[in-house]
Amino acid sequence: MQTLFSELTSFAREAGEAEITGEVRAITGITLTAVGLERVLGIGERCIVHGSDGPVHAEVVGLGTHGTELLPFGSWRGVAAGDRVEVAVGCDVIRPDESWKGRVISASATPLDGKGHLPEGNQPRPLRAARRVRSTANALARNWRPMCARSMCSRRFAKASAWAFLRALVSVNRR
Repeated sequence: MQTLFSELTSFAREAGEAEITGEVRAITGITLTAVGLERVLGIGERCIVHGSDGPVHAEVVGLGTHGTELLPFGSWRGVAAGDRVEVAVGCDVIRPDESWKGRVISASATPLDGKGHLPEGNQPRPLRAARRVRSTANALARNWRPMCARSMCSRRFAKASAWAFLRALVSVNRR
């Protein structure tokens, strides 16, 4: 009964969305340029390109006056200029459930093991988590401690050095 309810909930969530579309202008290498979505999408958001071989999921990697640049999760086989590009609403979250334990799933939470539908849980979780700088600094400090033990420096110095290293990386990336 819960599986049926989970499937109906998934269907209702997907069916209730408004459709925002654009169209394919050009494909150069692995980059596709779509027009009509420039003011709707941001970097990292997802789209579905409807080609003759079926839908292709893609991610926005660039925006410009010429259009929106997309990269596929797969290949552009069957996609041509003029094909419809649809904004994928709600594709950036998953709703895991206890029944997922032991299942084989892809990075986008689709089942790969042939055991059927994955029931949805109640709690939405983002597919991309925020960066955890603090844990990175702690990991660097743990790795630097053995090196510092030889030179008689303290644990506090190792952690401060790790933070200084991370600050330097962030300032370089901002330029």
